[in-house]
Amino acid sequence: QVRHQLQQQQRVDWSLMSRIIQVFHQEERKYHESLATLLSTEEMQRVNQIHARLTEEFYKDYATRWEAMYEKVRQHLHVDPASDKAQQLLQEWMGLVKEVYGDDEQLQNKVWQGIKSGALPTEQNQANEQALFTFIDQAYVAAMKNKQKSEE
Repeated sequence: QVRHQLQQQQRVDWSLMSRIIQVFHQEERKYHESLATLLSTEEMQRVNQIHARLTEEFYKDYATRWEAMYEKVRQHLHVDPASDKAQQLLQEWMGLVKEVYGDDEQLQNKVWQGIKSGALPTEQNQANEQALFTFIDQAYVAAMKNKQKSEE
């Protein structure tokens, strides 16, 4: 509604905008509180350092790209997780993860486990996307098997 008002150069409902921002910050706080229950103090410090360098514009863009990523995966749930397409989707997925967590596999894994279990509140797991998470897990397992075969 606010976006439409801005596009139409209409008067913006600032009280609505304020409520949207409040909800966004509440969700962000809830996410961080949930993270603190899953991570050690040291891991939480690393997460806070990571998040401190990210801007609100980054988060908006990042959320949009995750929405697109979820939709891409959702459209390909029918393909074999070992297929080239599934492996491409896995690489795109991991690219998004690494934008925030870099190569810190320990944080990546703990956050992933929290998202899959529902312990970390996200729009995606609220929307009951377990099939999507299972597909990504299966694609990852297939990638690891292929890597193992190539190393033998």
